[in-house]
Amino acid sequence: MRVPLVANPAEDQPASAFQQRSAWATGGDTPSAHAESAVETRTQPAEPVTVEEETAAEPVVARPQRCVYTSVSGLVRQAAATATGGGVLAPVRGDGMPWVEGETYTSRCVYDDADPGPVQFDSFVYQAPDALAPTPAPPSAEVLALQASQQVPLVVPRPQTAPPPGGELLVGLPTWLWIEPAAWQSFTATATVPGISVTVTATPRYVVWQMGNDEEITCTGPGTPWDPAGDDGQRTDCSYTYQWVSAHEPDGVYHASATITWAVTWTASTGETGTLADASRTATLDLAVTERQAVITYGTPDG
Repeated sequence: MRVPLVANPAEDQPASAFQQRSAWATGGDTPSAHAESAVETRTQPAEPVTVEEETAAEPVVARPQRCVYTSVSGLVRQAAATATGGGVLAPVRGDGMPWVEGETYTSRCVYDDADPGPVQFDSFVYQAPDALAPTPAPPSAEVLALQASQQVPLVVPRPQTAPPPGGELLVGLPTWLWIEPAAWQSFTATATVPGISVTVTATPRYVVWQMGNDEEITCTGPGTPWDPAGDDGQRTDCSYTYQWVSAHEPDGVYHASATITWAVTWTASTGETGTLADASRTATLDLAVTERQAVITYGTPDG
């Protein structure tokens, strides 16, 4: 037996029902005039569905509120004063009510527009806004001094020797040591906030020379520069004499350094004074040390 692929609506349903369904399909007011076209429309492939893009939601606009605040702590004080016959206290509601940091308050709010809506109640502990908060105390003079000390323009020393680095330093002969005068001086910096200023001064104390052979010397001044054009009477208060050549060192030189140390003090506009930790700067230099052998010869009486 064959089964029809498409049933005939006219055979399966009463005419009145079929006609009514045709009217729904075509949107017409007279079903019988469009019954055939309605059946054909339903058997054709469905047209593609077009999906409309969603539009962005409109931003929510905050609605203004009208509130009345009440001091719960004030009510408690008022009740206590009433019970004991106390005097008149500050208002506990409205514009004349004082706001006290850390006390509890309630609010009764409605929307301030055409639709006030239901009354909204809340309670909270009052915290003063930043504008009403107490102004923080200025930093202490010592704190300002530490800040200023970071700005003191200390310089790295430039060490010099005679004979000069790269020249021929000899075992057994003094090597003159000094730093250029630009580093041996006082330096200052100032830090200021409303109500107080602090000036920091760094004063040179001494120079420590590490000679690269586990020995060091300390000079209480910058040292005396050697003058090649000077006379034989030149003297220095800062020198070192090597006892061994540098050839046995890994690089064939002594890795020396010069470190200048400053004492750091501060003075505040309030009259306070103090000291901070010493400051220092270091520079390095390589020194090659050699030796000379003396040769003794004996001449004849005739020369």
